[in-house]
Amino acid sequence: MVDRSELESTVRTFYSARNRNDLDAMIAMLDPDCSFRIAGSNQLGPITQLVRGEESLRAAMGALVDDWDLSELHIISLHVDGNTAFVHRAGKVCFVPSGAVIETELLDRLTFSDSGLITDYLEFIDTHLVADTAGLLSPQEAIPFAPEPVSESRLQL
Repeated sequence: MVDRSELESTVRTFYSARNRNDLDAMIAMLDPDCSFRIAGSNQLGPITQLVRGEESLRAAMGALVDDWDLSELHIISLHVDGNTAFVHRAGKVCFVPSGAVIETELLDRLTFSDSGLITDYLEFIDTHLVADTAGLLSPQEAIPFAPEPVSESRLQL
């Protein structure tokens, strides 16, 4: 097993490469049989589908690098438990095709092999915000949620 400080360093190097849109550096840190998925409903199509293997990872991550500028995302916290790292990131993200900029947070779970390569990468994002920004939602789905006002009586236990 790789020690904690090595995993932390690898995680920081990986996200530094992502912020620079350095796809080759990112792929070099992934196990050839690594799996990647953005957690979310199948209704969001390809952005939430499991991707596995170097060729598929290069295509999927290449599309993400081309479409999403994450250079203003910063690591808020990094926690390591054995061979797994949990990374909380926050900041501005730009959807390159439209130039739309959003403030968001992400939580990633990265699992590492004994050799220090990433074997599983699961990303938790606000999929509704991403789908809306990327134009994947119908106009009805994109309507902002307006909660019903809560009456005083409903607040009392």
